[in-house]
Amino acid sequence: MLELKNVTKIFGKGSAEFKAVNSVNLKVRRGELAVLIGPSGCGKTTTLKMINRLVEPTSGQILFRGKCTSESNHVELRRNIGYVIQSIGLFPHLTIAANIEIVPRLKKWSREKRQVRTRELLELVNLDPEIYADRYPSELSGGEQQRIGVLRALAIEPDLILMDEPFGALDPITREQLQVEIKQLQRSLKKTVVFVTHDMDEALKLADTIVLMKDGKIIQRDAPERMMAEPVNDFVREFIGEDRLIPLPNITPVSEVMVTDPLVVSEKTSLQETLRAMQKKRSDFAVVTKANQTAAGIISAGSVQEVLLKKGIKLLDLVGDGPQDGIIRGSTTIRDAAASLTNGAQVLCVVDRNNKPIGLVNRHSLLKGLVDIWDENESGSAED
Repeated sequence: MLELKNVTKIFGKGSAEFKAVNSVNLKVRRGELAVLIGPSGCGKTTTLKMINRLVEPTSGQILFRGKCTSESNHVELRRNIGYVIQSIGLFPHLTIAANIEIVPRLKKWSREKRQVRTRELLELVNLDPEIYADRYPSELSGGEQQRIGVLRALAIEPDLILMDEPFGALDPITREQLQVEIKQLQRSLKKTVVFVTHDMDEALKLADTIVLMKDGKIIQRDAPERMMAEPVNDFVREFIGEDRLIPLPNITPVSEVMVTDPLVVSEKTSLQETLRAMQKKRSDFAVVTKANQTAAGIISAGSVQEVLLKKGIKLLDLVGDGPQDGIIRGSTTIRDAAASLTNGAQVLCVVDRNNKPIGLVNRHSLLKGLVDIWDENESGSAED
């Protein structure tokens, strides 16, 4: 989706030359939420702005959908990339609907198409179109205005959205609410997001991948749980904070942090029955078992929906036949499970020594379980 190759940005000349970004190499996968973070002046915002050419790189290449951005018309490029900033930037003299419809209007969408899209987006964040469409920005709270800023970025259904400290000016409660909403939107819409923040807690809540920068360079790029478990140096350790570091990832078994009530379906279960069971349990994933009740693999609700109307498709056709398909033992360490999740797996099926399913683990359960372990260790130490 997005790749930066040896990207450098130099400001000034001669003795006043300053290298804001220094030979950055970064890949962001489709559907990934990557968070750029680091101390002030580390180059994170400059890196973000080079993606949509608000700042032009001094050297290197930025590829979007496989095409170098320098070869694209910069105006058209920006119209096809969503952009959300801290100051929001809503036009005060335009209604909320008109603000959302700015880019669709520039792209010559019909009035009817714009109106339908605006209603869809407002409903997506639980803002009643009948109430909010004709209001003006000054009539909205700060949190509501920021939601409109996000909706404007989503209006033309861009594949890529850039967010530059969008919640920095909001109060803590509103900020936390919007963090939850953004993560839910990103997952449901499967958008690729590059998000800049200076807040490590925000990065840990939102990120699929954290990119920690210092002095214009990437110091560590990893999934949140991996970065907390294995900081590459003292700078990373100090920036994360000792209180957030994961305890004993190399020896703690994944069975201690797994979800223990996974949805399990037999290979003979029909696609329709499986989907109903997933909807009833509100689960995006299910473990498929063979006739001997051993785990065959994991299926997603999306994969079932895709083949629902096709004839001759069975559950086993949707899974593979080996541990590479997301099956791990309960004795697998948290470190190794985190590595599997970092390498692209969304969820892992945990099995006992007889290969029978006993749980599921994903990034959320991994982080939650580790926090619980940490809290137990801390309370135990306090009692001692």
